[in-house]
Amino acid sequence: MGLPEMASPMILTPGDSTMRAYKVLVMGDGSSGKTSIINRYAQESFGAAYRQTIGLDWYTKRLDLPGGVTVTLQIWDIGGQQLGGKMIQNYLEGCDAVMLVYDLTNAASFENIEDWMDLVSTQFADSATKPHIALVGNKRDVSHLRVVSLQKHESFVKAHGLSSHFVSAKTGDQVSLTFRKVVGFLTGIQVSKAETEQLGRVLTAEVVVHPDAEPQRVPMGMSRKSRRKGTGKSSACSVQ
Repeated sequence: MGLPEMASPMILTPGDSTMRAYKVLVMGDGSSGKTSIINRYAQESFGAAYRQTIGLDWYTKRLDLPGGVTVTLQIWDIGGQQLGGKMIQNYLEGCDAVMLVYDLTNAASFENIEDWMDLVSTQFADSATKPHIALVGNKRDVSHLRVVSLQKHESFVKAHGLSSHFVSAKTGDQVSLTFRKVVGFLTGIQVSKAETEQLGRVLTAEVVVHPDAEPQRVPMGMSRKSRRKGTGKSSACSVQ
């Protein structure tokens, strides 16, 4: 798939409105729930059958903000296997925000966030303009099963100067609000109390079953420790 072309943040002013476009990358280990989160936000759906993103998928979403500002987000879904891929630098070029996603119930997916963070930091080390970076913990609907503590999450956020978010792709809880908060960082138009109440509502999950897709066993992301040893474990992917 060829790379979609996207200019860096552009501001157009037809009449009284302001139009802005931003490129947002969603990154993290395979099975962390990136695609499910994006689908929930961009298409208001949730797929129960796991399908690994190969390489790159992208979506667009339009938001109408206070003050007559219209924002178009181009959301890039980066496959988990791209952590060591040759194209990842090209994907990162010109991005305005990065959402690093991990699974609250999968310790390895959080441990590997450090590798994704290193990748972004290296890419923009010499850049005067750096993207906003958000740390997103998925599966807050099963927080009783979480293995990544709130303290670990917040310590990582503080150490790297990130914004902090928790969502559930399955229920839709906090998904739209998280994207809106990221847009707030990019535009300077913060989320109002009314928007917070509206966007923070939990949605009933719409389960979409693909007739040609059967749940299957796929390799989970290796932890940093496993990669150093050159080994990894496979496990069945759960619903994101």
